[in-house]
Amino acid sequence: MVEGTSCSAVVAATFSVVLFVVGFSTPYWTLAEEVMTGIFYRCTTLNEGINCEDTLTETTPDWMRAVQALQVLALIVGLAGLIVAAIWAYVFIRYSVSVLFGSSGCGVFSANETSESYSLFISCASCLLFLLTAIIAVIGACKATGNKVY
Repeated sequence: MVEGTSCSAVVAATFSVVLFVVGFSTPYWTLAEEVMTGIFYRCTTLNEGINCEDTLTETTPDWMRAVQALQVLALIVGLAGLIVAAIWAYVFIRYSVSVLFGSSGCGVFSANETSESYSLFISCASCLLFLLTAIIAVIGACKATGNKVY
């Protein structure tokens, strides 16, 4: 790949992974009055502080388990894509799969919840950045190989 484009892909990949981790790990996928819910924790604001509990219980709906699985897969593939981007190879494939998993998780969650909040939006935005990273990598690969993507 062309050095400047590869550097841009690594910067975009790093930013994407950081944003994804923030959205993935925070309990603000939904926000309704005193209750914040993420894909792994539900927190309630009380007078004496915030009380959090796991969202993964015996009564967790299947769609939420699917969202959790898709988001974990997106994180794993996104991290793998970042590592691969850092060594300048196969970025497009890795990020395309991460976009697929992450977008699917965001879509399933949005279809089943009505009070989405900023953690969901951060995770979904990072999927767009994964896509941008893949596009930058393909442009760099095309320039480096004379418009032939191998």
